Amino acid sequence: MKSNVVLIAIVLLALSGCAKNGSDGLAGAKGDTGSTGSQGGQGEAGANGADGSNGSDGHSLVSMVTLLEIGDEICPSGGQSLDIYLDTDSSLSVTENDFFENSLIACNGSNGLDGNNGLDGTNGADGTQGESGPQGDVGPQGVAGNDGIQGPVGPEGASGPQGLTGAQGESGSGATIVAYSQVSCTSISGTSFWYKQNGASKAGLYSASSCSTSSHIVDLGTSGDSRWLAAKVLAVFDATAGNSNGIRVVTFN
Repeated sequence: MKSNVVLIAIVLLALSGCAKNGSDGLAGAKGDTGSTGSQGGQGEAGANGADGSNGSDGHSLVSMVTLLEIGDEICPSGGQSLDIYLDTDSSLSVTENDFFENSLIACNGSNGLDGNNGLDGTNGADGTQGESGPQGDVGPQGVAGNDGIQGPVGPEGASGPQGLTGAQGESGSGATIVAYSQVSCTSISGTSFWYKQNGASKAGLYSASSCSTSSHIVDLGTSGDSRWLAAKVLAVFDATAGNSNGIRVVTFN
């Protein structure tokens, strides 16, 4: 199409040289758009723009450490929390006006298993004796203990001085006298006593039929020695030839 337009233009130009110019013909149709040309080179850099106005001053960060107790929801074994704030009032310390930013939490670990006991250390030197404390209060009376074993009969004491003569008693209604001179242990009738000769000049009184040392009560060895065996029973030592080392037991009616 483009080539036809050019050809018509040449023909018209030739005709115009040899004939009288006529009136203009109608405008031809618009030709097709040509292809895009190659990109031009980089232009020069423009001049720097004017500086902007200064921004407002920033704020520092401040922090505060909080101890977390055992049983805390986040740290059951306790721990620490590093709380970070924006220092909005520029006081360089945490205040109620500061803006909370974040927290860094470090929890304590749970208790491990107990280790084995270590070896005992050497005993240290004894310390100096402290001063005696004040006397304590008297404690309550303890429970009475059991009775101890009966101890052995003690040695016979020395004879006491002769007593005063007593008042005249009422007239009695008589008495019974029985002589004892046995070498073997013999029961004294009407009493809980026993009799046995002890050596050449003693008459022994006992509280048991064994007439042993443990049941020995007293020895009568001097003429006139006596011992009440019951309320109305009296034993009197008798050293007469017919009753050597014997006793006479007087039972008052």
